[in-house]
Amino acid sequence: MTSVRIVPEVDSTERKISRTLLLTVFGVLAFVLIDRIIFRRQVNPLDLTAFAIIFAGYSFWSDKPSPVSDLEIDTDQIRLVEQGSVKRTVSQDRIRYVREWGGNIFRGQ
Repeated sequence: MTSVRIVPEVDSTERKISRTLLLTVFGVLAFVLIDRIIFRRQVNPLDLTAFAIIFAGYSFWSDKPSPVSDLEIDTDQIRLVEQGSVKRTVSQDRIRYVREWGGNIFRGQ
C-alpha cells in the first residue's frame, strides 16, 4: 500500500482578489434583481455600495482552510482519509488513471 499526504496550497492574493471580485459582481447583480423584482423599487446607490463592500469583505476573509488529507493507494482501491476517517473510496474496477488537478477560480488544487 502506498500512502501520499496531500497538503493544500494556500491561495495567492491575486487568486483571492479575482474570486472576490467575481463573486461580488454576481452578488450585486442578484441584489439588484431581487430588489427590482420583489420590492419593485429603484435601487438606492448607498445600499448597493454598502452591500458590495460587506459582501466583498466577507467573501475575501471567509475562506475555510482545506484539510490535510492522506491518499492511500493499494491493489484493491484508493481511499481518501481526512482526520483519521475515510471520506471517499474508489474501487479497482472504477480506476482508470490518477492525475493531479490544477483547480479553478472557485476550487483549489
